[in-house]
Amino acid sequence: MLRICIVGGVFGARDEVRAVLRGSPEIILAGGLARCGHVVTTAGHNEVLDCERYDLVHVHHFGRGAMQMACSNGVVPFVFTSHDGASMCGLTPDLVRRRAIGIAMARADAVVALSEPEARYQRKNYNLDSAAHEVIPNGIDPSSFPYVRRNAAGKGAAWQLLYVGQLIELKGVDVLLRSMSLLPGSVHLMLVYHTNAREESLRQLAASLSLSERVHFAGPKEPAELARIYQSADILVLPSRAEALPSVITEALLSGLPVVASSVGGIPDQLRDYGELVPPGNAAALALAITNTMNNYSQQITRSALGRAYGAERFAVETMISAHLRLYTRVIGCTSARRARNPIKRTVNRALRTALHLVA
Repeated sequence: MLRICIVGGVFGARDEVRAVLRGSPEIILAGGLARCGHVVTTAGHNEVLDCERYDLVHVHHFGRGAMQMACSNGVVPFVFTSHDGASMCGLTPDLVRRRAIGIAMARADAVVALSEPEARYQRKNYNLDSAAHEVIPNGIDPSSFPYVRRNAAGKGAAWQLLYVGQLIELKGVDVLLRSMSLLPGSVHLMLVYHTNAREESLRQLAASLSLSERVHFAGPKEPAELARIYQSADILVLPSRAEALPSVITEALLSGLPVVASSVGGIPDQLRDYGELVPPGNAAALALAITNTMNNYSQQITRSALGRAYGAERFAVETMISAHLRLYTRVIGCTSARRARNPIKRTVNRALRTALHLVA
C-alpha cells in the first residue's frame, strides 16, 4: 500500500467546478489508485505540502505545487505531468514560465508524457537525464460514454455540431465561429464549457457573423449530462491552436461521434485515422472538413464505430492506473535522494522556496 498525494488545479477549485470536472485525468487517477487499495490524498496547487507524509507526490499541470516539489530538499519522489500543450505547440512566449517549467522537469524524479509526440518534445527541450520518462495516456471509462448507433443517412434537417472545452484563446473557438459562417443555415453549434473567459467576445463575434440563432452557449455540464449531449450530437469539432491530449476526443470516440479536430500537439497520435484533421487557425479548411464529414456521414460513422473499440483499448482507465503504479514503484526509494545530496542545490532550493513564497 502506497501513500500518494495527487496535486492538481481541479482539487483547489470550488465544489461546483469540481462537480463538472469529475472526468478530469487527475480525478480519474486518484479514484483508480484508491480503488487499488492505496491511500490517496489530493491537494490544490496553492496548498502547502507536507511531503514527508507521503511515499510519492504526483503533480499535474505546472503551478505552485510543481515548484514546491522542484525546490524541495526532501527525499519524497516527485512525479510531474505537465499537460502543457501550449509549450508543445510553441505558444508559450513567457520566458520566465518556460524556464520555470524547465526547472520542474529537470528536478522531477519521473516525467509523464501523454503521447509519444509530447515525449519527443520533452526529450528535445528539457533536461530529463536523471528522470524516469514514460508515456501514459489519460484514461476514460467507456461506460461513462455509451456508444450510440447514429443515422447513417445523415440528418434530414439541422446538423448539430458540438464543441466541448474552455472559452480561451488557445481553443480556437473564434475560428470555429468563422467556419460556421461558411456553412449552411441548417448547421447548428452547441458550445459546452466550464471556463468562460472569452464568452462575451465570442457572443459578439457570433452576432457579427449573424450566427446568434445557430450557436448555443450551453455553459458547464456535469458528466452524465455531457454524455447525453455526445449521444445527440452529430460531429464533435475541436479547433484548438494547441493541445496535449484532449479528453473530449477520447470521449467522442467512445460515444461513436465523428470528430473534426486541429492537427496540433498530441491530437494526430490520439485520433489516428478515426477522424478528420485540419490545420489550426484556418476557418475555410475547418468548414470544408465539416462539410466532407456531413456529405460522407455513413462512412464517418462506420469509422467511428471502429474508433470506439480503439479508444476503449488504448485509453482504458485500468491501463492508465497500472502504468502509473509501475512507474511509482520504480522511482520510490531509487532516485529521489539525488535532490537532497548536493549542498549547492540545497542552497539554491532555499532561495527558490523563498522567492516562491514571496510571489504566492
